[in-house]
Amino acid sequence: HITEHDGRLYLTLGNWNGTRTGKVVCFDTGEIVLEDLHFPHDGFVHEGDFYISATGNSEVLIYRDVGDMNLRGREPDAILPVKMRLPV
Repeated sequence: HITEHDGRLYLTLGNWNGTRTGKVVCFDTGEIVLEDLHFPHDGFVHEGDFYISATGNSEVLIYRDVGDMNLRGREPDAILPVKMRLPV
């Protein structure tokens, strides 16, 4: 997935080298923004907060007030569990 924040593009890379982990990388600089995520998918910025699904854990990770996207080593500010319901 690709998202834009403050004029830069950020890529969510899942299943990095077949490890079932992934990272978020700034396309423009090559900088790793987040790493060691469990099967990340669909990272995006909304109103200054960064949301990314960790599909391997069935969670949405939320990083508040991301500013310049310097998130490496930072723990999420909130974690939302994702619960799936099967159709009846």
